Amino acid sequence: MRHLFVYALLAASSASAHQSSTAYLNLDVAGTAIEGRFDIAIDDAQRMLALDANSDGVATWGEARTIEPALRALPAQALAIAMDGEPCAIEGAPIALVEHGDGLHLALPFRAICARSGALDLRYDWLVDIDPDHRLLARIDHGGERSAILSGEVRRAHIEPGAPQGMAAFAAFFWQGVFHIGLGLDHLLFLSCLLLPAVVRYRAGRYEVADSAWRAFVDVVKVITAFTLAHALSLAAVSLEWMRLPVRFVEALVAATILFAALNNVLPLARGERLWAVAFGFGLIHGAGYASVLAGLEMTTASMLLALLGFNLGVEGAQVLAASVFLPIAYLCRRWALYRMALTTGSLLIAGVALLWLIERSFNVQF
Repeated sequence: MRHLFVYALLAASSASAHQSSTAYLNLDVAGTAIEGRFDIAIDDAQRMLALDANSDGVATWGEARTIEPALRALPAQALAIAMDGEPCAIEGAPIALVEHGDGLHLALPFRAICARSGALDLRYDWLVDIDPDHRLLARIDHGGERSAILSGEVRRAHIEPGAPQGMAAFAAFFWQGVFHIGLGLDHLLFLSCLLLPAVVRYRAGRYEVADSAWRAFVDVVKVITAFTLAHALSLAAVSLEWMRLPVRFVEALVAATILFAALNNVLPLARGERLWAVAFGFGLIHGAGYASVLAGLEMTTASMLLALLGFNLGVEGAQVLAASVFLPIAYLCRRWALYRMALTTGSLLIAGVALLWLIERSFNVQF
């Protein structure tokens, strides 16, 4: 059993040791000419192009310069751009090094020349076949600014020239918010730690069943609303560049919040009525973690606010859905000794995973 427990910890840690990678694309369309810049994380360049020439485990700007011809050609290999149904020729330019909120990136400028002007079609195939978490965040100015999110599931974007389609951008970021909760293991574990004790009460050193379904429901609503509100506040503050936080520091803090929430289920320090305050404080940290990625889109304030609104509603909707499914089942099972055992044992398992993440993210090591 002890070996099984350790194996589960290592498996869960390795599943999320690599944080979801993000590339950025900026396109400015003027007639039949497109000025673009494709930014890729140095770690992703290492994975795909063997950037670490001296095999010391660290990919550097100097090593990137030694393969600059390959990097200049990368936009044409990763992107397919067409205007009015005709493919555009993509030509790379000198590379640069830029910093986004989620780390250092190689900036790969390029120019695309198209035979005709008209509707723009974009296809993205780089890295998505081997990394299901990879995504491309694109800002496209084609008679008006819009955004698109491309990934292994959605590889194409179609952009008509003219005024931005606000609802399309809103919908894209709404679903990104849903996926942020549904596919983000750290957020799922944190949410689990907050929901598990909702149908029990800690008294005299042990858990007892909650006698009121309504009170359990109200407690869950308080926790989820507090977390989402704080998430939205910090997301807006960082995305709109009202404040800047080191991404590694924020990711380490996210792991620390999961560790605290898990251990709090084993030996409660924050209970019942106070749990919403803990959720609010930790929501500020979780929001800052994702905001650094959104900030890299370089959108106007109006476009960013629309994206933030859609994203936060997606986060709130996903959390409410998760709680709506979980709460009735948990309430029916709350009298079972197995449930209270799952609460403590499951929380200890989550605490072990969070501790490994905290070490990884604090010291940039991997187990």
